[in-house]
Amino acid sequence: MTAPTNWVLGESNDALHTSDRGEAGAIITALISQAHRHVAVAAPRLDHPIFMSEEVYAGLSHLSAAHPRNTVRLLIEDVDFFLSKNPRLITLCRRFSTYVKVHRIPEHQLPFTEMLLVVDDAGFAHQPAIDKPILNASFSDRARCRQLLHRYNEMWEHSALVEQISILGL
Repeated sequence: MTAPTNWVLGESNDALHTSDRGEAGAIITALISQAHRHVAVAAPRLDHPIFMSEEVYAGLSHLSAAHPRNTVRLLIEDVDFFLSKNPRLITLCRRFSTYVKVHRIPEHQLPFTEMLLVVDDAGFAHQPAIDKPILNASFSDRARCRQLLHRYNEMWEHSALVEQISILGL
C-alpha cells in the first residue's frame, strides 16, 4: 500500500486507526521516511516485516546521514532475535554507530507488549498490544508524542546499550 498524499509529518492531524497490517506498514514507513531529526522505536522484537524492509532501511539511513545531530534510538526486549533476524538494521547501526543506538528495554519494564514509534516530536504510531493488529497513529499530534516520548525516555534512561552490535565486538 502506498501512503496517501495527505499523510504529511507535522501537518496531517487526522487520528488514524487501523487493524490492517498493510496499512499499518504504510503508516510506519511514511512516518519514518519523513523524519528530519529523530526516530524513537520501542518494541519487543522489531519483528514486523516493515522494520526489515528496504523502505524503512532507506529512511533511517537517510536520516542518519543527513545531519550530525539526527538520532535513531531503538529499544528492544529480545536482543537475540534482533541480532539474528534484522541484518539491515544491524548494518545501519554499524554504519552510523554515532547516530543509531540500540538499547535493551529495562528489566522492570518487561514483558514489553506494545510497539511505539515517535518521529520528530510530531508523528507517532502506537500498537497497544503487540499480539493484536491494531495501530493508532497520527502525523501531527504533538501532545500525544510528548506523552509517548516521556515514557520512552524514562525507559531509555534505565536501559542498557546492546554492545554486541559494535563493529569490533567489544
